[in-house]
Amino acid sequence: MKLKRIYAQPILFLIVLTFFYVSCKKKKSDDPANVICTYVPTYIDTVVNITDIKLMSLKTVGYAYVKASNRGIIIYKVSDTEYRAFDRASSYKMAEVGCQLKVDPSVFFMRDTCSGSAFDFNGNVIKEPAICPLLQYSTSFIDGERIRIYHTL
Repeated sequence: MKLKRIYAQPILFLIVLTFFYVSCKKKKSDDPANVICTYVPTYIDTVVNITDIKLMSLKTVGYAYVKASNRGIIIYKVSDTEYRAFDRASSYKMAEVGCQLKVDPSVFFMRDTCSGSAFDFNGNVIKEPAICPLLQYSTSFIDGERIRIYHTL
């Protein structure tokens, strides 16, 4: 009898260990490589003037919020001739009302006000739960004072 009890404990331990391993293992569908990122088609074609008092921060390396699209756009100055524009709707639960991206006070990244997801200024996820990059619009710098922001369908 004692011999059977000695073998039963390790077997029970292995069964419990296997259960925890399987339950904690990530599902294949959770892998970011298996996720297809889809965005709501948005037509944007607007021009902003960096001499506008509200956009003066774009004269130096910085950012500005612009009222365009559904939740607005964040424009970030990368260099004297390069600007990036991102939709303020987070890629995590885009349809959630009242949520939008804000530039962190450190000015090193953007944060989703609802989920806490964070994104760098290339639009890439640097903190989950988001796994898809941000919706980025095309930009062109015109005549040293205006930025065209566009996304055509």
